[in-house]
Amino acid sequence: MELDLGQINELLKNKKAKPVIEKAISHQLRLRFHSEAYLDKLSSNRAVTLFLNWVATLIPKDKYIIFCNLFRFPISNIELTEKIYKELERIFESRNSNFSYDFNDTKWRDDWEYYRQEILKEPIIWKEVGWKKMKTAINSVLVVDVRPEGIDNLPNPYFFWLDIEHVLDFLTDEEGKMEYIIFSQPNNEVVVYDSVYWRKFDYKDEILTIKKEEIHGLDYCPAQFFWTDSINSHSKDIKQSPLTAQLANLDWLQFFDTSNRHLNLYANYPIMVTTESECDYENIESGEHCKNGFLANLSGDYIFTETNQLQPCPVCASANKLSGVGSVVTKPMPKKDEKELTKPIEFVTLSRDLLDYNNETSESLANKIFRAVTGLGGSVIETQAVNEKQIQGTFESKTSILISLKSNFEKAQKFVDDTICRLRYRDAFVSSNINYGTSFYIY
Repeated sequence: MELDLGQINELLKNKKAKPVIEKAISHQLRLRFHSEAYLDKLSSNRAVTLFLNWVATLIPKDKYIIFCNLFRFPISNIELTEKIYKELERIFESRNSNFSYDFNDTKWRDDWEYYRQEILKEPIIWKEVGWKKMKTAINSVLVVDVRPEGIDNLPNPYFFWLDIEHVLDFLTDEEGKMEYIIFSQPNNEVVVYDSVYWRKFDYKDEILTIKKEEIHGLDYCPAQFFWTDSINSHSKDIKQSPLTAQLANLDWLQFFDTSNRHLNLYANYPIMVTTESECDYENIESGEHCKNGFLANLSGDYIFTETNQLQPCPVCASANKLSGVGSVVTKPMPKKDEKELTKPIEFVTLSRDLLDYNNETSESLANKIFRAVTGLGGSVIETQAVNEKQIQGTFESKTSILISLKSNFEKAQKFVDDTICRLRYRDAFVSSNINYGTSFYIY
């Protein structure tokens, strides 16, 4: 799709893709929250605020304050997601991977092998930068451009990952191929790529001033979404991370883990119950004093609130609030005619079964998430006796997930390599085959 200046102006004003871009950004923020380690709330993103706002709807205000105090960085889910990604990273360790490139002259093949390894830093860039983008920027865009300077009188193309936050507008066809993309750069610059041009503009006060215009000669837009898999058929431009289907469970796991820390505090700081003594609250200046748990004036008459309710004693009311870890509560003094006297001091502790149940619930949910993302079996098969069918089932499950994951990297690398080869060698380049393999080191 070739854009003219009027169309670009119109697209910058309307930004039809803005709702999709905002959803994609929100999706990535949730993924980063569970996948990227932060040392404090200030260095994290607004996904933390969204998570804490959700927690506030689940528990009372006083317990929410305690929850926030117990909520620490890096969050506990990072340990689980790092373990998951370590399992999935096996896609780069296949025994039968194959990367082949066809040219009509062998000298170009030799040049390309040097160029892709020494200049583009393949394949290590896919394992390092590409893997990081998969974890935290699944909706990023792969962009191919050409540097002004050349090497050996040949074009010097390169590629980079463009974060979706910088995209202003885009359009994809039914197959997911990008027809055009408009994104922002520093100093009020706007870049537009379509099927014909690379163009760069100054964009101030909604006025476009062209700075660069170059025909790339590819017959397609030199940009494409990094990831292929979409979250559903109605949102094809929002990409599905390996963790996307488990985001709700990860939220619950983080909630349970933090809540369990509060629960475990009761073991160290149990609630103390003592025999109550008569309240001696008295305001010396006004003469107000406690009378049976309510305020009375100097004459002994009860004081009423604006709603015609008895005014509670501030001391007694404070003592009757919902108790928490390490609280001290009181019980009535036994009457003289009671035969059995209660203990003057007691401790209320939680049962071991309750503490174990909550800890086991978190552990069970973590295992469920791990198995769902990495495949059946988890790491249990390495430590327990299993039969042949169990081994085969687990192997097939894990391999199926790895094959699905690696296909996204294969398509991304093929787009980049093919585009760069066409820009650098033009008709001398014939085709490529990018295959990360099918035989992975599962155990």
